[in-house]
Amino acid sequence: MVQKLTSTFKMDSIRYALILVLIIYYSMEIDAANANTNITNSVLTSPNVTSCNLDTKNSWKTREFATLVEYQGNRISFNPSDSDFLGNRLNFSFQSISRLNKNAFVSYTSEYVFSCDLSAKYIKRIDDGAFFSLSCLQFLDLSYNMITILNTDMFLGLNNLKLLNLRYNLINYLPADAFNNMPKLEALDISHNNISEMHKFTFDRIPYLKILDLSHNFMKHIQYMYFNNLGDLEQLYLDHNAIAIIHTNLFSKNTKLRKLDLSVNGMVLLYIVKYSFNPETFQVFNISNNYLLDLNLTEWIDEFSNFKTIIDLNENQFCCKDWKFYIWNLKKYNITIAPGRNFTANHNVNGILCDNLNYTFPNGYKESIEALHRDLDNVANSTLSGEEEDIDPHRTDQFARMKNIIHHEDAKETTHLSFKYVFIVLAIIGIGFCVFLAIDYLLGVGLRQMLTQRVHIWLSRPYNNANNINSHYVQLQPTS
Repeated sequence: MVQKLTSTFKMDSIRYALILVLIIYYSMEIDAANANTNITNSVLTSPNVTSCNLDTKNSWKTREFATLVEYQGNRISFNPSDSDFLGNRLNFSFQSISRLNKNAFVSYTSEYVFSCDLSAKYIKRIDDGAFFSLSCLQFLDLSYNMITILNTDMFLGLNNLKLLNLRYNLINYLPADAFNNMPKLEALDISHNNISEMHKFTFDRIPYLKILDLSHNFMKHIQYMYFNNLGDLEQLYLDHNAIAIIHTNLFSKNTKLRKLDLSVNGMVLLYIVKYSFNPETFQVFNISNNYLLDLNLTEWIDEFSNFKTIIDLNENQFCCKDWKFYIWNLKKYNITIAPGRNFTANHNVNGILCDNLNYTFPNGYKESIEALHRDLDNVANSTLSGEEEDIDPHRTDQFARMKNIIHHEDAKETTHLSFKYVFIVLAIIGIGFCVFLAIDYLLGVGLRQMLTQRVHIWLSRPYNNANNINSHYVQLQPTS
C-alpha cells in the first residue's frame, strides 16, 4: 500500500513539474511577442520628418557598428533630444553582406536614424521592407554594390528620404514603381550601371526630384514621358550613353532645369525645338564629344537668342568653314559658346575642333582617314594583346561608331570616284567622235564613208565566215 502511494506521488510530482515548465516557457514567449509588438508599433507610429528634430549639430555624429546584429541589439537612443544620444548617422565596418532581410534595421529608436552608409558591401539582394523602420532616414548610400533588380517595395517606409545613391551597381532596367515609396526624394544617382531601358512612368512618383544622374549607362532612346512629371528638376545628366537622336522638347516640362549634360553620346542629330527651355533658369547645355555635323541656325536663334546659357560644342564634327559662319551668327544673336579646349589642333576655330574627317576638303581627307585607321588599329591591337586591361566600353563604342563613319565615307568616296572615271571616259569618247566628224566634214576626204564600209565589213565577217564554212563542208561531201 505504501509503495503504491509513493509511486503515485512521484508521478504527480513529475506531472506538476512538467506543467510548471510549460507555464514558464509560454510566459517567456508571451513577453517576447509583446516586446516585438511594441517595437513594431513604435515603427508603425514613427513620427514624420517634421517631428524628428534631426537638423541639429549633434545629428552630424556618426555611429559605427561591426555587424547588423550589434546594431539590432543597440539600446542607446538615436533621438537627438534624448540624454544618451551619441549620433544618428549609421556606418558599418563589416566587409560584405550579400542580402538585407525584411526589417533588417529594426532597433531601439531606429526611426530617428538620419543617414545610412552601405556602400561597397557586396549587396546583391534587398528584401521588401528592409528599411521599413528607418522612417526619418534622409540619406541612403547603396553605391558600389552588386544590386541588379529594384523591387516595388524595396524602399518601403522611406517616406522622408531625400538622397539615394545607387551608382556603380548592376541595374539594367528601371521599372515603373521602383521609386514609388520615396515621395520627398530630391537627388537620385543611378550612374555607372547597365541601364538600357526604363519604364516611361519610372519617375512619376518623385515629383520633387532636383538632381537626376543617369550618366555612364547604355541608354539609346529617350521617350517623351520620361521626365514630364519632374517639374522641379534642376540638373539632368545623360552623358556617356548611346543616345543618337535628341529632340529638345523632351525637356519642355522641366521649367526649372539649370543644367543638361548630353556629352559623349555619339549623337548625330539634335533637333532644337522652340520653347523647350526656360531662359530664366537654363544655364549650362553640354553637347560636346558627339558627332554633330551641322547646326540649324534658325532653330538655335529662335530658342537661345539672348539666353544666359553657356553651350559647350567642343569635340564635334563641324566643317571648319561652316563653323566660322556658325560662330559669327551665334555671337551676333548673343548666344554664348563655351571656350575652346584644342588650340593646338590642326583643325580648330577658336580652339574648338572642326572638320575632323575633312568632309569638305578632299586634299586632307585621305590623310585624316589613314590617321584614324591607325588609331583604331592601335586600340584593337592593345585590346588583343592585353596591354590595356580596363577599356571603357563607351570608348570602344565611340571607336566603333567612328569606324562605321569612316567606312561610310570611304564607300561614298569610292562610289564618287567610280562615277567620276566613267563620266571622264564617256566624255573622251564623245569628244573624239565629234572631232572625227568635224575633220571629215572640213576636209571632205570621205573618212566617214570609209569608216562605215569598214564597220559593215567587220560586222558582216562572221556571216561570211559561216557561209564559207558551209560551202566548204558541201564540197567535202561525197557525190552519190
